[in-house]
Amino acid sequence: MTEKEAWVVLNADEGDDDAQELMDDCLFEIKQFVLSKAIISKLYSSQITKLEKLKMAAIVLKLEVSKPSIPSDLTIELVANDSFMSTFNAFEKNKSYYKQQVVKTSIPSELSDLISKLIDLQSDYSNQWPIIEVEESEGVVISKEPDAMQLLVEFNKMNEAGIIAFQQLTQNSLDNYPNVNQELKRLSLLRKKEKEWKTSLKN
Repeated sequence: MTEKEAWVVLNADEGDDDAQELMDDCLFEIKQFVLSKAIISKLYSSQITKLEKLKMAAIVLKLEVSKPSIPSDLTIELVANDSFMSTFNAFEKNKSYYKQQVVKTSIPSELSDLISKLIDLQSDYSNQWPIIEVEESEGVVISKEPDAMQLLVEFNKMNEAGIIAFQQLTQNSLDNYPNVNQELKRLSLLRKKEKEWKTSLKN
């Protein structure tokens, strides 16, 4: 990458503005995207691509880069075949932690790593849920994440009714649990789309 190309990555003409401020602005924009959008690998990966260019621009323009600040012992793993309540709590705890670190970091490579961890976390979580067929006419929006508290309320009600495991979600009527039902459909559709995207990348 040339110096001129580095300035283009920062959305400015060579030498027109303060490079460090421009870098901070670019990172802020990516952070806002990550904090406000549902975790979808295709969308998040596009931010990682931007960060790769920003890392190169930082090197070319000799910008000061802070030392990594994110601890290596990042929270807890999701447990396969666990109850959906404990898996959901672990997912929310991890997601909250990673996003808190997203806010704190000002290092392109570190931000890229955090985005990758969020993608992996979403994949691990989605894979715990059963897959069902979802019709296009149902209007399920994969980019619309559920309200965590509403899900939690319904999970508690389901536990009281003896429904505690993911495999039971397809064995019981979810008419009384509309938020859980909608999330089951959303994650099923998301996994289908993720598989299609990965296949298209290989071709």
